[in-house]
Amino acid sequence: MLSKLKPFYIYTFTTFFTAGVSFVVFSFLTHSLNAADYGVINLYSAFCIFMTPFIGLGMQVMLGVDFFKLSEGDFKHQFVNAMALPLLATLGFTALFAVFHRQVEALLHVNTVFAVTFPLCCFMILVSDIFLVQLRNRGNHLGFAAVSIVKNLVEVSTTVLFIYFIPLAWKGRLLGSNAALLVSLLIAIYLVRRWRLMEGKFESSKLKANFRIGLPLVPERLAIFVFSFSDRFFIDHFSTVKDVGQYSAGAQISVIVRLMIVTLLTTFQPGILRELAREQINFAALRKINLQFIAVCLATMLGMLALTPLIFRFFIGAAFQEGQAYAFFLTLGMFFSGLQSMFMTYLLFLKKNKLLMVTSLVGVVTCCALNYVNVSYFGPIGATYTSVAVYALMSGITLYFVNQFYGLRKLLGGNPLRRQATPPPAGEPEPPRVKETAGGE
Repeated sequence: MLSKLKPFYIYTFTTFFTAGVSFVVFSFLTHSLNAADYGVINLYSAFCIFMTPFIGLGMQVMLGVDFFKLSEGDFKHQFVNAMALPLLATLGFTALFAVFHRQVEALLHVNTVFAVTFPLCCFMILVSDIFLVQLRNRGNHLGFAAVSIVKNLVEVSTTVLFIYFIPLAWKGRLLGSNAALLVSLLIAIYLVRRWRLMEGKFESSKLKANFRIGLPLVPERLAIFVFSFSDRFFIDHFSTVKDVGQYSAGAQISVIVRLMIVTLLTTFQPGILRELAREQINFAALRKINLQFIAVCLATMLGMLALTPLIFRFFIGAAFQEGQAYAFFLTLGMFFSGLQSMFMTYLLFLKKNKLLMVTSLVGVVTCCALNYVNVSYFGPIGATYTSVAVYALMSGITLYFVNQFYGLRKLLGGNPLRRQATPPPAGEPEPPRVKETAGGE
């Protein structure tokens, strides 16, 4: 029993250690920067989330799932051909941003250096995510924790250095983030050599196939930006960058709930993928995972709602107190976001990429339309109404399709003795089954 809970304990400790340190930095920023500076930081971070799908082209999702489906040798081939796409995309976007750097500077309120190096920053975010998932998939829980904590401490220390000791305002925060990403990139290079991933063979046909398969995942990844960060740009358009800073302070509270969601996904997602890859699916095991996820997610959301007034009273700077008004609905929306993230695992396993693309496009259009109406009519608080509505819609759509392919009664209730998966609808291919798992530690 303890061995099964060990990953959860490690990931929970890691998440809340890094979250605790990050919260201290957040509190430090609200006392050291003005709302406009904090707004610039959030616009830059939001645009990173927007651009990363175009850099990654869905490869981070494919590599995370293919680890469980391919042999060790086949996975090395897949890795080489999958990583070639982000490298080429980074080079292309860097040239593009160098040409149009003035437009990027005006959009993000940054200088030329940050504008031109922006694609490289996105590439490092992608690499960091890919290798954290690989550490998780290989069962190296302590390695995952070590990399996460080191990255966080580097970010924190350099941020404090460049804001408190060398007062660079918003530039100091961005330099701190990029320093941590550079450390992650160096660790990733070490892991590539250790796992001998570069032994894979490059094939142009495989590169093209990965592009075709991964392209439908771009809207799904892009939807994350639209749902979580596009509100900043609507607020910046209809109001001021100062209001973006206030709004982002309120959003920081909801991030704590999101971190718990990430912890649960990191812990349970490999187990879900392994169960789905078996010849006979153990729905009792899947049901236990799903119900545990929902219960912890709900408890975390309710706990944060109760603690929000105290957090703002004792930890947040006086200039950011207006942010409390935004925290309630943004935190509530995180619960529905968690449901969508968890159950989307089932659709990712079936490689329903086109279905995910269409679903994401529906959510993106809905989110943009509601943000335009709500922010222009209600002001910044309108973006929080959009958040709850869109996350609830997306979780409902995801649950509907998971029910079509697997049956929600089997995943959340019903007869635990039934173990055979529901056959896919006519015309749908059988879910892929596992081969020999790629080599671990």
